[in-house]
Amino acid sequence: MSRLAFVLAVIVVACGSGVDTSRPTTTLGTPEPTATEADSTTLTTAAADQLRGVTPNRGDLRVMSSVDTGGTLPGDTLITCRAGPSFPASALDEFPFVADLELPGVEEAMGSFLETEEGVFWPQSDWRILHQTETRMMLVHYSEGEGLSFMDLERADGEWEWKGASSGGRCALRLALPEQVGAVEWRLDPSAESLSPESTMIHLLATERTCASGQAMGDRLLGPEVVVTDAEIRIAFAAEPLLGGQTCPSNPEQAVVIEMSGPIGSRVVVDGLALGVSLVDYLRD
Repeated sequence: MSRLAFVLAVIVVACGSGVDTSRPTTTLGTPEPTATEADSTTLTTAAADQLRGVTPNRGDLRVMSSVDTGGTLPGDTLITCRAGPSFPASALDEFPFVADLELPGVEEAMGSFLETEEGVFWPQSDWRILHQTETRMMLVHYSEGEGLSFMDLERADGEWEWKGASSGGRCALRLALPEQVGAVEWRLDPSAESLSPESTMIHLLATERTCASGQAMGDRLLGPEVVVTDAEIRIAFAAEPLLGGQTCPSNPEQAVVIEMSGPIGSRVVVDGLALGVSLVDYLRD
């Protein structure tokens, strides 16, 4: 099974001192050589020697989970695709085939969909278990020609039932946000001066992803949470969702300025929730 090296191997969370070794962990990649933890610089908007100011500043956001210098996440850390199911990082350790296990009622529940007029166009075999609890089973299928497919089963009154299916994409893995907050995307402000090693100001445009009837986030914008390492400046946002039903026109962008106390140097500004690896990379044999 392929294990890709990726940049999270050098991150130490700003609000903690590393991985809790009492919790199961999942290695997400083979890390490239990096500086030691003692040589790394870690900060957030709440406590930052190298961070001068943020506009607006909601520095209480804490969504970047602990990753140690070996590229390991606690196994119970929830991760997700940009649009798709959430599951614990430990699910990446193995993907058993449903057909290889004795799971009463599971293949019958799958067949209740796969044998329908729509279901016959979906993969008919080689489904794997992505994650399972007592009441829910998340299945995944991958092939080079068909891409990724997902299927959800739920157990009620002791019987497994098909609940839904989705497909598409490579499932670029991300840290999942808490249920009570919504996703926010950001980009560098193209109207601002391009970043250079001498830059001390980072101009961003943040956009709420969930439906908000076209309303600006204003004070609902949470963050940014900022983590600085020797190689990167990692940034994450979230938003307090609006209550009630909302329509889904385009949401307005909101300007955010992060002012560093010194030049950014050779650091790259990146999405702090992106893990830099896709679910497809783990499913390839």
